[in-house]
This record gives sequence, C-alpha cells and structure tokens, in this order.
Amino acid sequence: MHVRTKRFLPLLGVSCLAFGLLAPVNAAQNSAEIEVFTTGSGTKKALRYAPEAGSKAGFSMETKMSMTQEMNGMQMPAQDMPSMITDYTLTVDEIRASGEIVTSVETVDARLGEGGNPMVRGSVEQAIRAGVGGKTRAIQKPTGEVVSSERLGGDGVAMPGGVDQMSIRFPEEAMGVGGRWVERRSMEQGGVRFSQHTTYEVKAIEGNVVTLGMEVKVEAPRQGMENPQLPPGSMELVKMNGNGTGTIKMDLAKMIAIESDMEMNTDQEVKITMNGGEQTMSQTMSMAMTMKERDLD
Repeated sequence: MHVRTKRFLPLLGVSCLAFGLLAPVNAAQNSAEIEVFTTGSGTKKALRYAPEAGSKAGFSMETKMSMTQEMNGMQMPAQDMPSMITDYTLTVDEIRASGEIVTSVETVDARLGEGGNPMVRGSVEQAIRAGVGGKTRAIQKPTGEVVSSERLGGDGVAMPGGVDQMSIRFPEEAMGVGGRWVERRSMEQGGVRFSQHTTYEVKAIEGNVVTLGMEVKVEAPRQGMENPQLPPGSMELVKMNGNGTGTIKMDLAKMIAIESDMEMNTDQEVKITMNGGEQTMSQTMSMAMTMKERDLD
C-alpha cells in the first residue's frame, strides 16, 4: 500500500498488491464504489482536482519492507529489505471541455536507500531500475474517478500500478472536517484477484490542500497463481489479508500527495505443488511507505 533473489521477487509482488506498486493493474477488471458515512461539520467544500493544463509536478516515494517466512512450518530467518526510492513526474496533458483530466505519470529515477541484506540489494535494484522511463496514462473526472487508464511502458517494480492507484477518489458531496467515506475496490493485479477497502477521514482543508487520515483493508480469496519460474498450475494463493493506516496531504491543484505516510502489515500463505509433493510458504510482511513532493529539475 512491507533471502532469496530470483525466487523471492515474485512473492514480493504478491505481498505488495495492497499498494498497487509492484505489478500492473488490469484496469478492465477493476470496479469501485463509494459510500459516505458523514459529510463532517463546519464549512464544507466539494473536493475536486483542479490542475492547469500543461502543468507538471514531481514527487518521490520511499518504501521500506521487512518480512518473516515459514516453509512447511519451519521458521526462516527474518528478511530485511533495503528501502526503495522512486521519483515520478506527473504531467497534466489536457483538460477536456467535459472537465475530464488527462494525466501521465513517468518514473524518472529509482534507487536503493540505506540498509537491507547485502545479498539481495543487487537483485532488488535491478528490478526497480527496470521501471525507469515507464509511463502510465489516465483520464479522470475532477472527483478522481477513473474513466480509463493504461500503462505505456516499464517492467520493473518501480512502475506504479496506474495513475488511478496514486490518486484519491472523492465523494460527490461537499465535505467538512470529520467527513468520512469508504472506497471499495474489486481489483485484479499481477494475476491475483483481491478486494481493497480504503476509509478516508478529512482532518483539515486549507485552500487547495486537504489532509486525510486513511485506513486500508485488503483481502484475497483462495485462487491459482502464475509464476514464470514454475510450471502452470503449480502455485496457489491460499490466503492473503492486510491492514494499514496512514495520513495523506493532497494538493488538489497539483493532483499529487505533497506529504504522505502509511504503514501496512500483510499475511499470506502460498502452496506450491511440484513433482508429486507440496510446499507451503507463510509470509508476514511489514511495509512503511512515505511520499513527498520534489522539485523538478
């Protein structure tokens, strides 16, 4: 929304589905609905994105993960991953007469921070660097509702799941401080079907900047998975669930989070069947993610 090298990375992608960071979203398989619990109190404002055509904004995202694993009930050594830092540029390509906003997000840089197991740093860096230069493009309504989105390139984990994954969808109703709503999504990402419920609460509204608290819940049903390193049909996701909390400060005129932090824990169980035998891997992952505005060169 947090060692093996080649065998580890596909599982990393499954664990991070809650954040939409590590695998392309199948937009055609996504659906979302909003339910408003309360519109809050005091002066209320219709929360709408209002950028200028041709404008650009930069932001950086840093993700830090750690995990514990069990293989067939045997505890494995805890894994400490290096932090992953990616820089993005959002461009407002067009404001249509209908009010729809056409944007693109490009991954302009990806690098590792300090720490992490030295044995895995090279593999992780190679994976995130593969996304540099990739773009996603979206058409959104001023509320943030996505009309369409597509991925224009980039294969690494630095590539965001989609522009729609990096913005917030606001209710039609005007909201004041204390306003709360939930966005429920049914999604398919990396070949895995899952649901994501994100509850937002308005903490402050200052001009074009809105500060929100958020809670995220993710759950996936039992289902088959595809892993390019294993024969078809040999890998199954037995369960996956996650919970997270955070805060985000959105600039509606820039369509980016100028400041954000989030922590999330996920649990998953994967079964692998090969050569007449079964192996079960249980994994608990903790993830901390921060986002901030960055100056454009």
